[in-house]
This record gives sequence, C-alpha cells and structure tokens, in this order.
Amino acid sequence: MMTPTRSLSLFLVLALLAISPVLAGTPAKDGDVVAVVGDRSITRAELTEAAASELQKLRQQEYEILKQTLDRIVVDHLLEVAAKKEGKTLDQYLQDHVDSKVTEPTEDEIRQTYEKYKSKLRGQTLEQAKPRIVDFLKRQQSQRLFEDLVASLKKGTKVQVLLEPPRIDVSPDDDPAEGPADAPVTIVAFSDYQCPFCGRAERTIARVLENYKGKVRYVFRDFPLGFHQHAMDAAQAAGCVYELGGNDKYWAYHEKLFQNQHSLDRDSLVKFAGEVGVDQAKFKECLESGRRQAEIEKDVEAGKRAGVTGTPAFFVNGRMISGAQPYETFQEVIDDELARKQAK
Repeated sequence: MMTPTRSLSLFLVLALLAISPVLAGTPAKDGDVVAVVGDRSITRAELTEAAASELQKLRQQEYEILKQTLDRIVVDHLLEVAAKKEGKTLDQYLQDHVDSKVTEPTEDEIRQTYEKYKSKLRGQTLEQAKPRIVDFLKRQQSQRLFEDLVASLKKGTKVQVLLEPPRIDVSPDDDPAEGPADAPVTIVAFSDYQCPFCGRAERTIARVLENYKGKVRYVFRDFPLGFHQHAMDAAQAAGCVYELGGNDKYWAYHEKLFQNQHSLDRDSLVKFAGEVGVDQAKFKECLESGRRQAEIEKDVEAGKRAGVTGTPAFFVNGRMISGAQPYETFQEVIDDELARKQAK
C-alpha cells in the first residue's frame, strides 16, 4: 500500500503530464484522439474540459506549495542578512529581537483565555490549565513579534515576488458589471440567485466594491443549479430586467433577488420588476418567452470550461476563488494583484 506522500506525488506527476504533455515526449494538441470507443473518438480537448475542475485544483495546489516555499526562502534570507549586519548568528538575532521581548501574560489575560476555551479544557480548573494557557499566550506573542520583525525587514528591502499564480482565461462577456471598465482588477462571478452561499458571498463582494472603489470591476454571470427550483427563472428574470431597464435597474433587481431568496416564484419576480421601475407587462412577455435562456446557458458552459462545479465561484483576474470565502481571502488576492500591476 502506498503511503499518502507517495500517492500524492504520483498523482501530481500524472496530472502534470496531463497539463503539460510535452513532458511526456511529443507535444499534444487539443484535437489529438486519446481514446476510441466503438465509433466514437474522444479528443484531448474533451478530456481536458471534463477534468477542468480537478486539474485547476492541482495547479492551485502546486502554486501554493511553491509560494509557501518561496515565502520561507525569502524570510530566511532577510533574517540571515539582518543577523549578519549585526554580527550575530541567526539564533542570537532571533533571541535579541523576538525571544527576549516575550513577556509573561497578565492574570487577566490568562483568565480571559481560560473562559474563552473553557469548553475544550475537559473540566480542568483555571489553576490546572494555567501552565498550558501561559505557554499558549507566550507562543502567540512570540509569533506576533516574529511577524512584525519580518514585516519591518521587508519594508526596508525591496522584495518583488514574480512567481505567477495559475490563471484561467474567463471572459466577462457582455454580462452586467459594476466598477470602471479599466479597473486593474476584474472579478468574474458564476452564481445562483437561490443559492444561500451565493447570498452570503454577495455581502462580501459589496464590501470589496466599497473598499476598492475604482480599482475593482465586478461581473456577474449566471450559473443556476438544476436542483434549485427557481434559480433558472430568477436568472432569466434578471436578464429581462437588464434587457429592458439597463445596468442600474439590473443591479437594483439583482440585490432584491438575493434579499428575497425564499420568494423567487414568478409572481414575486414580476412584482420585484415593478418595484425597480421596469414595465411589468414587457417584463412578463420577456420572461414567458424564454429568450434569455440561451444567454444563461452560454454562461453555464463558460463556467464549466473554467472548472466551475458549484456556486459561488469567482475569478479574480483569472485566479479562482471557490465558495463563499471570507473577505480576507479576496483582500489577499486583490492586494497581490494590485501590487503586481504596480510592479509592472
């Protein structure tokens, strides 16, 4: 039986061969046939599209491993240079700038920590748990001091990370968008009006657009899930509002749909259209005609090609963020993208 490490290594090798077939010898082309079943030929393009989501996960995993290793190399170098400047060994330098500055936690800090984690201490009293709490608080303090030290060293030294993250070419198409067309960061979303996680993510995106005003463009593409009864109708309804009322009325309607995820039946969709100022008769005609469905299906196909398997999914300048991630996740990627733009 393979150990987990060996199994993962083999999996990565096989995946990398699929991603970069030139490693295996002859460069592969999308039209190359990889299997024949009866009278059907399966091409590499078909195979790659079907495996898009898993291949994207592997590319992201490879990048994260490389990025973490690179970060460690950068930090080690900064510390070694700083220690050398002071004529000290690395251990002496860290002792002077980190370890010696760690102080004993106060009784209030110990008591507050005990109350916070009391349920996980298996009935231990404050006195019984105190040594572990003190050690925990001192290690936390040491980590903060270390991070502050590294941050100060980075400020004093030009550090430019050129390692490129994996990106997927996702078109904004002609879908509704907020933010300037020339914004340095574009977020393309694939989302579902009936998906509760998508509703949660909308609040995060609103915060992103507020804090990065003028720097981020947000594009919304539809990806209604088949098991959501009203998702397709809601997507078509939003498309009708966009067609009949333009961008401003669309975003007002978009927000209303997410605020009323449990009321997306057709009568409610018509009522909401009137509330944002769209002619209800024209809206009903558009919705009943089904003419917006082709646009939605185009969005879904684009999402599948990009590796989307569930909602919400976001592409920040082509960098995938899957699921309703916290604001800090978007902040980290956006800040990195802005720094890369500035460096260029």
